[in-house]
Amino acid sequence: EIESFTIVPKYTEAGVSLGMITLSWVYGNYSTIASQTINGVTISPEIRSLTMTGEFTQSTTFNLVVTDGLGNTKTAQTKLEVLYPVFYGVREIPETYTEGFVYGLTKVIPTKEEFEFSTSSAESEYIYFCAPDSYGTCAFFHRGFEGGVQFVDSISLHLSETLTETYNIYRSDYPGLGNTRLRVTFSTGPHTD
Repeated sequence: EIESFTIVPKYTEAGVSLGMITLSWVYGNYSTIASQTINGVTISPEIRSLTMTGEFTQSTTFNLVVTDGLGNTKTAQTKLEVLYPVFYGVREIPETYTEGFVYGLTKVIPTKEEFEFSTSSAESEYIYFCAPDSYGTCAFFHRGFEGGVQFVDSISLHLSETLTETYNIYRSDYPGLGNTRLRVTFSTGPHTD
């Protein structure tokens, strides 16, 4: 039996090339390992950890197949997830929404279909939240009540030299909300295991 098959790191940011990952696995009741492979590549039977280098820029599934000395075969999977960042913060209303405006906000990588953040806005500052269009419609909740934030614009955001994504910009209905904690839900992403 395969007790665990893990990857470190489990997540990376879209547009960023990850140079190294480490796969690790633990077997349970096997007394003898006859063979083991990861994505079809044979690994020496005594190895239980494998560090791989390269340019990891896409979500990738790794399949471990092990056969014991009696010919019994078991499989397990783990996955490197490439996720898009979201941005949040407080600002006054700009003349136009630009990449510089978005990159001036706090950047985080959500790993679930909901995300919580806190801000503190002064009298003329609005709360902003920017998410990739691929995450779907955002719903905002404050103290259990939905609303108070509206969609205001979409822009193309260059995440790297070769990756551009459409981002939706949301703004609070009112400025000067002081210390505020919001929960955001995404209708279609990010999807992680």
